[in-house]
Amino acid sequence: MLTHLQIRNFAIAQEIDLELAPGMTVITGETGAGKSIMLDALGYALGNRAGANIVRNGAARAEICATFQVTGLDDVKDWLVQQELSEGDDCVLRRVITAEGRSRGFINGQAVPVQQLKQLGDMLLDLQSQHEHYSLLKPETHRLFLDDFGGHQALVNQVKASYQSWRTLNNRIQAAKASAQDREDRAQLIRYQVDELETLALEPGEVEALETEQKQLANAEQILAAVFQVTQWCEGQDFQENSGLINQLQQTSHLLAPLQVESLSEPTQLLEAAAIQVQEAVHSLNHFTDQFSLDEGRLNLVNERLSLCFDLARKHQVEAHQLYDTFQELQLELNSLEDQSDSLSQWDQELAELHNAHLLLCQKLSQKRKKAAKAFDKLVTEQMQNLSLNGALLKTQLQPLATDRFSAFGMEEVEFLIVTNPGQPAQSLAKIASGGELSRISLAIQVISAENSRIPTLVLDEVDVGISGGTSELVGRLLRHLGEQGQVLCVTHQPQVACQGHQHLQVRKTTSQKSTLVEITPLAEDQRTQEVARLLGGVTITEQTLAHAEEMVNLGQVAH
Repeated sequence: MLTHLQIRNFAIAQEIDLELAPGMTVITGETGAGKSIMLDALGYALGNRAGANIVRNGAARAEICATFQVTGLDDVKDWLVQQELSEGDDCVLRRVITAEGRSRGFINGQAVPVQQLKQLGDMLLDLQSQHEHYSLLKPETHRLFLDDFGGHQALVNQVKASYQSWRTLNNRIQAAKASAQDREDRAQLIRYQVDELETLALEPGEVEALETEQKQLANAEQILAAVFQVTQWCEGQDFQENSGLINQLQQTSHLLAPLQVESLSEPTQLLEAAAIQVQEAVHSLNHFTDQFSLDEGRLNLVNERLSLCFDLARKHQVEAHQLYDTFQELQLELNSLEDQSDSLSQWDQELAELHNAHLLLCQKLSQKRKKAAKAFDKLVTEQMQNLSLNGALLKTQLQPLATDRFSAFGMEEVEFLIVTNPGQPAQSLAKIASGGELSRISLAIQVISAENSRIPTLVLDEVDVGISGGTSELVGRLLRHLGEQGQVLCVTHQPQVACQGHQHLQVRKTTSQKSTLVEITPLAEDQRTQEVARLLGGVTITEQTLAHAEEMVNLGQVAH
């Protein structure tokens, strides 16, 4: 569960430091006070995409640090061990976003890609927004809910993988069959190009070597003149006696050596070493001169070969130094094209085997879905009754796909149908559910999903929107019950929900001419009563309102 949350320079929050407890934590505050800041910050700590706009104005960076207790979460601990990020029973996720928009993620103090934050975050926390119920209007969401409830994820992944393998091979076969003539035409062209490059017999790095040699041969006279001039300067030839660089260095060191001054020892040694190095340089220059050739015939050969290389490079639309790699690539493509015709019959057999394997996995998934749907419908229906949807029923429809229709998600489409009144036929949610009904249906599904989920922390952002009165109290009871099994964080405007939390956080926004700040404060018992009274009575809080609020808080804290 989430035990500690620290937020710095995030949006309008300068610094927030919260200790969080098990159970149900409610978060309340005035409209626009910044209640969602805490949840948004959590989302970024767990890998959501972030930009520079979230950094508090004037700050260099925003930082969010979330600490989770992972005792008993074997899947989380196994993942941390596999990633070499394990640090005992606490796991710390940290996200830093700079004012320039750069982002860094950390797990237990080690820098990690944001994708790893997201992978781990999905195992630690489930965040449901106030608009989550609208996703129920999309049938693809229904399949995800059912598979999560049934624990089918491993099998679903196998179905996806088998479908992808079948599809990849099928596309390859269809492309091969549909373009047999195109393939042959392509092979003929490449065969000509390969023969042409094979005749050239270019070696790796040869173009670069030829270009270097060409420059050397083309400037041979200038090179030799420069080498000769440098040699003369070093040896003193054609100059005054003892005027060469070597002699001057030697004479200088000989002047200093007899002085026997300790502080002159190092410069004397350096001068002697310099004289030796100059002598070695002269030796190397003389060797270069002896080996250097003014071969005009060789220059002509180099120019001809480079010209041939450049002509072929233009033909292939590449740089000359890329010709060798181009030859290798064309050779591989030619081999592939020539092998494809031989592979078609083998591919057809492999495709049939993949098809049968995929069908077996889909059949297995269908059986599990049918079993899970019955249990899911029963539990969700019970929760809908608890939310004053009297007589309402949930029916999960598994519509088989056509036998020739392949799918990465199985052999059926999944859709939740609803009966709002006894005796009426089941219909899609989009056709018959009102906004308030949709909210309650969504909440019932979320409660059942959370009860069967391995994710320890559930975060709900105003999921009770559109619900009021006695139903709100029932929602509060559900969430409190859910909190007693795990950890629930709930942003709400409903006093009937707020009074039932095990922990109450209040969000307040303060403004001045220079800045705007948001604070999140844990409330004591008397402070909770004041906040519930505000939710009940608005701006003016009477003694009667306070008395009502106190009664609600007292009743809400009684074990259900």
